[in-house]
Amino acid sequence: MKKDYVKQEHYIPQFALKNFRNNNNKIPFVNIKKKPLKLLYTSSTKLMQERDFYEIKDLDGDYVLRNLIEEVYSSWESEISPKFRKFLTVTSNNNFRKNFIEIVNNNEWADIETSLL
Repeated sequence: MKKDYVKQEHYIPQFALKNFRNNNNKIPFVNIKKKPLKLLYTSSTKLMQERDFYEIKDLDGDYVLRNLIEEVYSSWESEISPKFRKFLTVTSNNNFRKNFIEIVNNNEWADIETSLL
């Protein structure tokens, strides 16, 4: 039986969150449950996550297939993250139109688009 499990499971992939980092590698956020509202900063590891977010327990309170969904998502995220980065690079480039036409013509866009869906 596996001893180390991911407990804080992200519902927004960290590879996407990291694109919002400032110069100090922190991401700005607001905790809407606290008053007064104020801008806070943290790392991607602490945002958009919840303890055992994907976990299911049986009637006895035991985990069913512990971390299975997390592992599947992790594998999937590893596959789509380079395509996400490519999309961001293309869209933020000054030559967007030219670069976009190029990736459409070489059939790369279909793969990127499918990954983003």
